[in-house]
Amino acid sequence: NLAAAVATNVSLVLGTVAVLVAWRAEAEQKLRALAMTDGLTGLLNRRGFTNQGDNLLSHAWRHRLPVTALMLDLDHFKQINDTHGHEAGDRALQLFARLLTETCRSGDLMARLGGEEFGVLLLHNAAPAGHAFDTRLRQRLHEASASELGFVLDYSGGMASLLPGESKLAVLMARADGALYDAKTAGRGRLMAAG
Repeated sequence: NLAAAVATNVSLVLGTVAVLVAWRAEAEQKLRALAMTDGLTGLLNRRGFTNQGDNLLSHAWRHRLPVTALMLDLDHFKQINDTHGHEAGDRALQLFARLLTETCRSGDLMARLGGEEFGVLLLHNAAPAGHAFDTRLRQRLHEASASELGFVLDYSGGMASLLPGESKLAVLMARADGALYDAKTAGRGRLMAAG
């Protein structure tokens, strides 16, 4: 009887340890996902975008695939918060994130990089596809924001296509960011391509 009791207790202890190890692994996985995700929009955050973007760029580089980067910034976002309130601003960010997700294809990467700024990597796409993406997203945004928010949202965008020899995500995104600055300077509500 003593041997059976010991065996039962050992089995219970081992079973409990196995459950705790599995729970810990699941909890660690959830924490890693939270660390890479923007809590408001559900998109990747800057850290997640950088990690996954570096991997995407390495893949594109190895296989000589075209990649187009977009930096998108909601126009006059502070005014939205000041006029309609921060809750409306949050809804605007969530709407934009949803439309980004619906407009992107499988394999593309999108993130909220901070505030009202978003980044997109279009895999297997050169500049013409970036322009087409912008047209689709902008049209959807104008229609959906008017009906769902009661005011029309717009954004400024900068676009850069991966150049031969360019292997760093930071360099590609800096070129797209420079084009975004040009779009804002030119009057907002437009997409500008990096030269």
